[in-house]
Amino acid sequence: MDDARYVTVVFEVNDSQRFERELGHLFQLLEDAESSSYRTVAWSADHEIRRCELYEESAEQADDLYELREVMERIAGHADIGGVQSLEELCEGFQHT
Repeated sequence: MDDARYVTVVFEVNDSQRFERELGHLFQLLEDAESSSYRTVAWSADHEIRRCELYEESAEQADDLYELREVMERIAGHADIGGVQSLEELCEGFQHT
């Protein structure tokens, strides 16, 4: 599709129990639209915008490619990236040699 573009939506869940009840309805709306003007191509249970911010910050601060790779692997593998307050917090204990 030549005119395809992507829109990212990030939910902040303030009431987990209520959100879980509403999630089924949300999935149904997305499924119903599959043959319409849009379709769902990705879904994440974490804060992917925050993950991208940390990638960008690490690329700006890295001294070399080895360090950048190590930090990016930590970012990619972190299970609760939305809860990470800073790149320094994520990299505690990282020893660059």
